[in-house]
Amino acid sequence: MNAMLSTAVLIGSLCFLHQDPSPEVEQKKARLRAAMSSTGLAFEESKSGLSLTATFDHDGTRKQVVYLSLAPSTTAGLTLHNVYTTVWVSKDAPPDEALMRKVFALPKKLGAFYLFTDKQGAWSIRFGAQFDATDLPSELAADHPRSKELDSLVRFVDLVGEETDASLNGDKDVR
Repeated sequence: MNAMLSTAVLIGSLCFLHQDPSPEVEQKKARLRAAMSSTGLAFEESKSGLSLTATFDHDGTRKQVVYLSLAPSTTAGLTLHNVYTTVWVSKDAPPDEALMRKVFALPKKLGAFYLFTDKQGAWSIRFGAQFDATDLPSELAADHPRSKELDSLVRFVDLVGEETDASLNGDKDVR
């Protein structure tokens, strides 16, 4: 179990690269907001102000929330924003080895599952990918390739998240 959790925590930490504290961050956040607006997807700022959120309706009363981190991570000259969703949560304990094996065995061509703990000590498994916002224009039309790329990525994270959430939790809706 410890090796599996260590691997999951390592993968999760790799999804959150060094946060860029430079004054350019506000400009990069504004560009992400503009890019998200150009997709036509309904979104809002999270309560914490750290992310944009898009909520998708699924069968019955199921919903999946996709988060887009406003503050970019930077590495090797790239500007990356995390796009992620939660597929499993527990306020009491980390996932057991069987659940971790089930999640990490799921096929994926893009993105990764990772383990996350919040400031209150709750555990969650998330699925996420990164949007490359390097050289993102300040204004985008809906038909711009970068707008379409962001739209596709957000919808992809939603679909993988919903499928995994339903598989792991059945009728219980994890948001």
